[in-house]
Amino acid sequence: ICPSGGTLLGEGINSCLSRFNYDEGSRQVLIILSDGDSQNHNYVRYMLKKTKDVGVEVAAVGIMDNYTMPYKDVAACRVIKDLKELPSTLFNILQDKLVVGGLR
Repeated sequence: ICPSGGTLLGEGINSCLSRFNYDEGSRQVLIILSDGDSQNHNYVRYMLKKTKDVGVEVAAVGIMDNYTMPYKDVAACRVIKDLKELPSTLFNILQDKLVVGGLR
């Protein structure tokens, strides 16, 4: 993985939202993994707000970069510096979402 930027993150979020099942009582959690900067920060912020508006919970993991941190006001963000941290980070996110009900 080589962080470089240019990720179509907003389009990816939009694509995910179109695939969720929005049945009453269902719960959706979107986990974003990113290794670089997004092409369009305004669109990413818009899409993250949209996820919140439709009740989708969002967690983001920046892999070897901190480009997810500008969105920490609309998504629970974490940064890992080594890929070896990814399994435990994902486990903690899932545990928080599924057991505790909120992100640390």
